[in-house]
Amino acid sequence: MGNVICFDVEEFYFKFSYRIDKKEVEYSNISKYIQWTNFQVSSQRSLFGKILLTDITDHLLKNEEEIESIRRFVEKEFIQENPDEVFEINVTGSGFDIYKEEINSFFAKFLKKYVFYKQKLIRCLAQGIAFLKDIPDQNFFFELKPFPIIYLNHIKPEDYTPEKKIYKNITDLKGDIMIVNVRSGVSYYRVTEEGKTERVSGSIIGEATFAGLIRLLAGYENYMEALDEGLTGDYTAVDLTVGDIYGGHCEDLGLPDELLASSLGKAQYVKDPKSLKPKDLAKSIIIMFAINIGMMANMVAESADLENIIFQGFPHLGFLSILSTAFAKYNSKKPRQLLFVDNSEYVGCLGMNLMLKELYSLSPMKKSQGI
Repeated sequence: MGNVICFDVEEFYFKFSYRIDKKEVEYSNISKYIQWTNFQVSSQRSLFGKILLTDITDHLLKNEEEIESIRRFVEKEFIQENPDEVFEINVTGSGFDIYKEEINSFFAKFLKKYVFYKQKLIRCLAQGIAFLKDIPDQNFFFELKPFPIIYLNHIKPEDYTPEKKIYKNITDLKGDIMIVNVRSGVSYYRVTEEGKTERVSGSIIGEATFAGLIRLLAGYENYMEALDEGLTGDYTAVDLTVGDIYGGHCEDLGLPDELLASSLGKAQYVKDPKSLKPKDLAKSIIIMFAINIGMMANMVAESADLENIIFQGFPHLGFLSILSTAFAKYNSKKPRQLLFVDNSEYVGCLGMNLMLKELYSLSPMKKSQGI
């Protein structure tokens, strides 16, 4: 099959995995706009990289020196002796449909003939996870210790540093698992030990919902910036707490005054909405979104009788820490384990590489439709 390159396109990043069939490859100086990581997983040796979509449009397509360095790499590693071959590029992720024109312009700089093959993201993820279940690897899955639920309004950047990740291998996950896939909405999938997938539920409140609320209510154009700043906010400025409802001093009820009772509930009484701080609004939306996903994950896992949950998407440690707290708070009926995926795009691309072994044995008409 030769060398294979696979892409996962999101809203901001163009992420890819390049499976290496050669023993050595020079990659560190291809382009200053491409970030690279080298992974060795069992017999699968790959390079995982990412490019900002804005870097493609604003810099790479306008920088002939960078384009030339990438062209030399592509010619050496992919085109080699046959420049007239039709190059097949495998891609997943909903962002490809949004940024197809920009990505097409990018590849046109290096390849004469090529076709995109669209693969389903969840199938790629499931295959990657099924492969990693057989390998005692601790580079891709981690858990985060939950906070007390009342602490969420006081969370600080030092509470969610990379050192807080507790890495796990997943070889001991027995039976089916559930993938919580956060993209525009949230989808919940059952994944068998063989990597087969079944959608068991879904929610219309997803990443796009969060980005829209953050933009319309808090005024942030970039929701990752909103996460950074919003986690320093104070949700009591806009959310109703137990103390607000009962007039404070709720210890006799066994409830802390600051316990969240209604997201954005206090905002209905604010006389001048413009007086609200964007970071306080952002904090409210962040907490609301995390609790919604945490509660939904528990309810779906309960109905599907699944104990092991793998969450992928929204790679912000502060948000994931809040999600872990919400999940633990509402996980009372049955012990369940929540793991997060590090470099989830690579896991998806790894799964895509594995799928292509089967796809390339089929006739072109039986593959996923070329785009």
